[in-house]
This record gives sequence, C-alpha cells and structure tokens, in this order.
Amino acid sequence: MIHKRIDEIRNFYGGANGNKDGDLAGMMLRDACFLICYMQEGETHTLIRQRLGMSGVLFVNRVVFMLENQIPLWLIFLIHPDHQSLLPEFLNNNVCGDNNKLTQLPWESGEEEEPIHLLEVVHRVEVYIEVIIDIPRSRRRMLHRVPVQLRRGKTHIYEPAVVSLGPYHHRRDPQLQLVEPFKDELRDIAEALTENAPF
Repeated sequence: MIHKRIDEIRNFYGGANGNKDGDLAGMMLRDACFLICYMQEGETHTLIRQRLGMSGVLFVNRVVFMLENQIPLWLIFLIHPDHQSLLPEFLNNNVCGDNNKLTQLPWESGEEEEPIHLLEVVHRVEVYIEVIIDIPRSRRRMLHRVPVQLRRGKTHIYEPAVVSLGPYHHRRDPQLQLVEPFKDELRDIAEALTENAPF
C-alpha cells in the first residue's frame, strides 16, 4: 500500500532521489511504525522506554519533533487501524495533560486543512489550545517556549518568556530556558548514564 503512494512520499521530501522505491517504502514503514508505538500509551511504549533508558527517551523526544524527521501524517493513518483515536489520545496525554479534555481537533470542522505531519499537529493544537479547551498553562505536560515581544523605544527585542514543564511548573514561578553551561552538564550526565547502561 505504501508502494502505491511512493510518488507522494517523494514529493513530501522534495524528491528523495537518492533512494530506490523499495528502500524508501521500507524506511517509511519502519519510521511510521516506530512513531505509532511512540504515540501510543501501552505495553510497547513502556518497553521502548525501558530499552532506551532515560537518556535515550530524552533524545527520542527531541528527535521526533525535529522538522527534518517528520513523516507524512497520512502514512501513519494508512498503517494504524484505529487512527481516529490515536492522535487525540496522544495530544491529550502529551499536550493537554488530561486525557478527557481534547474532544475535537481544530481542523475536524473542515474550515482548516489537515496538518501534514506530527510537528504541525502539536504546533496547531498548542496555538489554538485556549480556544479549544480551557486548561491552565501550568497543567500542560509538554515543554513550552513562548517568545514574548518587548518594545524598548523603536527596538523590538525577542526573548523566551516561560518554559513550562507542565505539572512541575509553579504558577507564579517562571522557569526560563536553561543556560548553555547547565545544558552541557546535563549532556555529560546523560552520556555517563548511557555508558553505564546494562544494555
């Protein structure tokens, strides 16, 4: 079924001419299956987390949302038998922080085009979340970096406002983005943990 739409996949990646049809289809199938397992809460998701360890999970959480790693959303829907519930459950668990809040996706009304990949899904839900559901920002579980425009005279200065870690964020205590030296320390700790991992 992926082979029949291989031209759409090539178009999504602006050609992907370096890969043969079979290789590209196989790569897309593996990536989509991994992403489905990542999105689903359950036994497979738990096994992935246990196998990767904390540093691996943190790495995957970052890599999954990089623009260059996105795969077509229709491909996930093509493979997953219950794709109607996959996306809302993932968003409720990872964006909203409450698995009963999000009942309708912003584009389901037909007024907007469907997003083309998971990164766009998360972005659009984050942007419209105040309209869709009424939950305090402090209860969301994903990392938020909100640029705030400040004006000093005629100069516009952009700087990060609050980085919220969902339930760990205190309403009155803003959490700013980590400074580079502290990020380096965290990387060193993650590398040390990876080297000492039992697998």
